[in-house]
Amino acid sequence: MSFTGAVIVSTPQDIALLDARRGANMFRKVEVPILGLIENMSCFTCPHCGKHSYIFGNGGAQTTAEEMNMEFLGKKSERRQTKEIH
Repeated sequence: MSFTGAVIVSTPQDIALLDARRGANMFRKVEVPILGLIENMSCFTCPHCGKHSYIFGNGGAQTTAEEMNMEFLGKKSERRQTKEIH
């Protein structure tokens, strides 16, 4: 099987970033190129007021990408829609 490369996805929490580091090191060990790192659930955006809450921390994935010489591909925030139950 041929791979173009791997994209590592992690929340900004320290424990999740440890797993991301392990995954990146595994891909490097088997010579799969790492395309970059994405920070998932970087913040929660309130659907009512638009305020951002960094419930899992902020910026950990970008720091990890820099430390591991990977490209930082960006942040993905969480925005949940509330639903009415009738």
